[in-house]
Amino acid sequence: MLVAPKIREYDIAKKPNIDDVSKEQEKNKSKIKINPRKIKLFLCSFTLVSFIMGLALMSLATNVTAKGHELNHIKRELSYLQTTNERLHLEKARLLAPVNIEMIATTELGMTRPQSNDLRMITVGEIATADTLVALHSPYDNSSLGMAGNGYSASPIAAIANVFSGWAITGKH
Repeated sequence: MLVAPKIREYDIAKKPNIDDVSKEQEKNKSKIKINPRKIKLFLCSFTLVSFIMGLALMSLATNVTAKGHELNHIKRELSYLQTTNERLHLEKARLLAPVNIEMIATTELGMTRPQSNDLRMITVGEIATADTLVALHSPYDNSSLGMAGNGYSASPIAAIANVFSGWAITGKH
């Protein structure tokens, strides 16, 4: 025996009644309760966060403006210093020119050009003697003169030699 499947009968869909739909919506609405405390808390929190963000943005904008003013001040100072540096380089070049050196020496310092009677010829022997005296009087090598580490002579003879060698080098008696 074969069993055939049972034929199911379907009801033709009924058109929903508008009253039934509105009742279901009201039922759903009544399930969602809006708590006024939660709304107030949310609005207060949102207002507080917005205020803090506004203060933070204001602080940032103020900081950027202050740094901009500082940068402009430093740029102006740099420009002034560069101009001053260029002016000083020109002044240095002007003062180091040989013509200007001679003019400053004659007018401001009271120097005169040497005359022929001011010139003196020296011999090779005098140059050798001067070189020897300079070597003896060298401030870098005081050990040969018996100088102590503080620059003073260790013996009276070395002190006298120092005085005479200094006179010989400078020409002052």
